[in-house]
Amino acid sequence: MKNTQLFFALLILFSQFELFSQTRNERKPKENKITKEVDKANQTVKDTNESIKNTVATSKETIGELKETISFLFPKKNKNKTKGIVSIHITQVEYDAVDLNQLYKAITKAKGIKKPSKSFENNIAIIKVSYKKSVDDLWQKVPEHIRKAFKMVKMDHQTMLVNWSKK
Repeated sequence: MKNTQLFFALLILFSQFELFSQTRNERKPKENKITKEVDKANQTVKDTNESIKNTVATSKETIGELKETISFLFPKKNKNKTKGIVSIHITQVEYDAVDLNQLYKAITKAKGIKKPSKSFENNIAIIKVSYKKSVDDLWQKVPEHIRKAFKMVKMDHQTMLVNWSKK
């Protein structure tokens, strides 16, 4: 009887071990498939994060360039600015435009003008002069037939922004 009980106990133990082994082996392919899906999802997340980093970096550069352009076109008023220096910014102008050269000559010939200078970059010309009165007063001294080639966009006491109207 003891042998029979021992036999059945071993048989039950062996069958449980065999059943456990089969269940474990059946889970391995599912686990491998899940692992592959998780790895694929992780790679997608990494790629997306890299794309986002690149987009943010490009956006930061664009914002920096935009800030420079805006501050150039619309400079902050600085109380420590040298008095007597007025500037006229002409946008959308070609360097060799006859209108630009006529404007520069008319400004430099006006009474009270000292230290005239002209600079040009990215289709923006800047004329700076030492002048004790306002930029509006200087603009009024430019003959009307020359002023007609330009459209006023913005003006304060020392700075004027105008667009060139190509003929």
